[in-house]
Amino acid sequence: MLYNRHIPETDQNTFINFICNSLILSGIHISHIQIRRSLNKEKEEMDPWVRGQLAGCNEAWKYVAQKKIIQCQDLISCLMTINEKTVGQVCRSDACDSRYQSSELNKLRTSKVGGGETSSIPHEEVPSYIEKLFINLEKHDLENDEYIMPRRVRFSSATKLARIAWKTQFQIGYICPFFQGNWLSARLLMNILRCHWSLPWLIMSTEDDPKQDKGRAYFDERKKWFNLFDEEGVLTDIFVD
Repeated sequence: MLYNRHIPETDQNTFINFICNSLILSGIHISHIQIRRSLNKEKEEMDPWVRGQLAGCNEAWKYVAQKKIIQCQDLISCLMTINEKTVGQVCRSDACDSRYQSSELNKLRTSKVGGGETSSIPHEEVPSYIEKLFINLEKHDLENDEYIMPRRVRFSSATKLARIAWKTQFQIGYICPFFQGNWLSARLLMNILRCHWSLPWLIMSTEDDPKQDKGRAYFDERKKWFNLFDEEGVLTDIFVD
């Protein structure tokens, strides 16, 4: 079913800044200049991390452009494809980091998480948690649909949906549904939800305080979310203040 929603305009600079900061938050330091230079190279010559992020952004935008109501399995499939696009480029590169493997791409993980990430959810429980999380996203989409109109969203709904999108990335990071690349995929999912709900593409800040490590505020908030999930469960309706 098609919905008459407005897709916020998003320019190249927004994507470049998002890619740079998202990579930094995952411990991969590639500058804005390096990303811009990569855009002028042939696909095979691009840095695999940049190539993967560009492919992930394209896949995310393709989903948003459909303007279809969220359906649980479709969105899960989209996230799986994004994860494959994002990390697959690195796994298949000649200089592949041994932490990254292509054996578990394009599917929910069937073993302990790898790629230097950690999870609080056993792999046997991943499919159940992901399905319940995405069923909730489907429910929120339906409940707020009448308040998401072309070029405007009811303020109360916009606030609620923005919080849900922001929280979802931490839920994905807590569950770690993939063997690797969970956080990179989670931040793209957050922006899929935002744009689907007519909210602008969000760039995470990594320089809240120049005296602190890059992304310190983000990691401090992640700790608060994880503490909440430890106490209330990852599917809780409660939000971090």
